[in-house]
Amino acid sequence: MTWEEYEAREKRMYPVNAVNRGFAYWRRHLLERCFGTFVYDGLPESLPEIEVEKRVLFGFAPIFRHPKFGLITAWATVTGVNHFNRPVTCTWSQANCGSGTLTIGKDCAIIYNDTSDETSEYQNPRGLSELIDRFARLLADVDSSLDIMTVSARKTAWAVAKSPDVAKSVKAAYGRQRAGDFDVVMDEGLYDFFKVYPETTSARVMSTNDLIALKEHLIRDFMAQIGIKTAERKAERMLTDEIAADDAMLDANLADMLEARKRGVERVNKLFGTNISVRLGRKQNDRTAEPEDKPKEGEPNDENDQ
Repeated sequence: MTWEEYEAREKRMYPVNAVNRGFAYWRRHLLERCFGTFVYDGLPESLPEIEVEKRVLFGFAPIFRHPKFGLITAWATVTGVNHFNRPVTCTWSQANCGSGTLTIGKDCAIIYNDTSDETSEYQNPRGLSELIDRFARLLADVDSSLDIMTVSARKTAWAVAKSPDVAKSVKAAYGRQRAGDFDVVMDEGLYDFFKVYPETTSARVMSTNDLIALKEHLIRDFMAQIGIKTAERKAERMLTDEIAADDAMLDANLADMLEARKRGVERVNKLFGTNISVRLGRKQNDRTAEPEDKPKEGEPNDENDQ
């Protein structure tokens, strides 16, 4: 990256207080955290693991044989259901590959994200898309609040200008202040055209530490929902039965998603004669290791507690 490119990027600095931009950022970030949870073995070169898992996470991945590219997957929607409202056909479309309608179980096999997607009456399974969107919005809101709060710590007064030109100049000065550049007014006569009033605000409901703690909690909660255990710093004490309950929930979430993928892979193998398998990624296997200093039953999990 050249210095000119760096300066151009600086001018396009991401406005953290913009919730829509924050939502897009967190949506990408949370999706990336989902990758690597499951590992596929035996996939043909025409069927990259990332392409399969990406579509599974957002609903389902139809696996079918393309006349030119071999066994592939594509973005698709359910276009036909049976008398139980279960999908029987899906329509796919992929750049440089074409489009078409497939009969499920005959032309293609479906891999779902979890067993509820496989048995749900929703015509188009949602995978983790709703969960990702929900947490992305919450995290974007927290980021926006943090940004507003930190900027407000620097902005201690309101400026009232007598003309649009003066207002424009004052706004530019406040903009530089927002970016951390405390500008200097060169024209003393400018003070005759605007006044500064101290900002009066009511007591804030949440502190900066509260918002940071909430942000960390949301990320941990999201990871728990997809079955990934994270290091957690809790102020309160945790008993071993509480830890066991948390681990049981994580294992249940992972087991359900793994089971849905195994069923889908079995359908693919049966339909196309492949030998594909799926398993937990290394980071999920590592998390099941017992800690060296495991607390005894009924004892607090706090090394500082004697």
